[in-house]
Amino acid sequence: MEVGGELDEDDEGWNNLDVNQHVNNVKYVEWILEGAPSSIKKSHGLSRVDMEFRKECNSDSILKCLSKMYENYISKSHNSANGNNNGSVEVEHSLRLDNGQEVARGRTLWNPKHA
Repeated sequence: MEVGGELDEDDEGWNNLDVNQHVNNVKYVEWILEGAPSSIKKSHGLSRVDMEFRKECNSDSILKCLSKMYENYISKSHNSANGNNNGSVEVEHSLRLDNGQEVARGRTLWNPKHA
């Protein structure tokens, strides 16, 4: 999935820039959540987000969001000592510029939704 694009002052996305004209950190989180598999978003609820910001990008940056899913993730907070799988899914995310440089990386944890 490619995210990003040019912004101008009339564009509602202009508010996504900080005073230095760099993309606001909240936007990075939104982009990685957009990059999570839709099947996971339908069946699981977001439990945790960890982010590591590595490089700034600005309004004319073109980014790619890469995601890798780890099914059958056993959460340490849900009795994993005895090997029980609680159905959680962990997803690793990487936001990269079109030249391949990593702008941010993230990790999300998704727990099953219970009916």
